[in-house]
Amino acid sequence: EQDIQIQCGGALVRPGDVMVGDDDGVIVVPSWMAAEVLEHATEHEEVENYIKEKIKAEGVAPGKYYPPQPESFEEWRRVKKERGL
Repeated sequence: EQDIQIQCGGALVRPGDVMVGDDDGVIVVPSWMAAEVLEHATEHEEVENYIKEKIKAEGVAPGKYYPPQPESFEEWRRVKKERGL
């Protein structure tokens, strides 16, 4: 059979869903949420990279900026706009 919903590892997977995995595991993103999840994940990675830049430039411990707080996201959005990204 194909194009049917299944259950895998306790998660419901429907046709069109997106599966994403890394060393920590696998998640199922429902197809109707995929674009929003991608947008959030992309921004989160951008913020992580920005924080790494700040840590290196300032020579501070990662704990100063980790875990990322809402303020870091707001600051990144401003910086991104200033950089024309």
